[in-house]
Amino acid sequence: MTTPTQTAIAFYEAFSSKDFNTMQNLYADHATFSDPVFHQLTASEARAMWQMLVSRGTDLTVQFQIHAVENQTVTVDWTAKYTFNKKYPVINNVRATLQIEDGKIISHLDEFSFPKWAKQALGVVGFLFGSTGWLKRKVRSQAKAGLTNYMHSKGLDK
Repeated sequence: MTTPTQTAIAFYEAFSSKDFNTMQNLYADHATFSDPVFHQLTASEARAMWQMLVSRGTDLTVQFQIHAVENQTVTVDWTAKYTFNKKYPVINNVRATLQIEDGKIISHLDEFSFPKWAKQALGVVGFLFGSTGWLKRKVRSQAKAGLTNYMHSKGLDK
């Protein structure tokens, strides 16, 4: 039987090596995902999000470390380094909380500073408006639309 820690390590090792198939397979069919940008995703949306991000992230690097384990919950600190929109270098420090059941992720919550991310990823707009609810809602809306389009283009929306 796979422990929650083993599942978390397998997920982030797959992420580090850009193996979205393994990442996808580690989500239960009823799983949920949420972060400041991709908010309240279903399992199929989360699987597609990872495929999209890993496939497009040509210079993406990921480092991680297990922060804590309590029963079926694993907390992971991870850092992603990548270029956003082919021009803005981003270093995003994330705290993930994974709830795991029977070797599968059932709930995945990523927390990071949206204002800090926006300053890096969106340049002047992020610097000026990163702390506003308006920009967060706009980015969420664009991210959701981009994910929906990606899923449709790959036939993942069926």
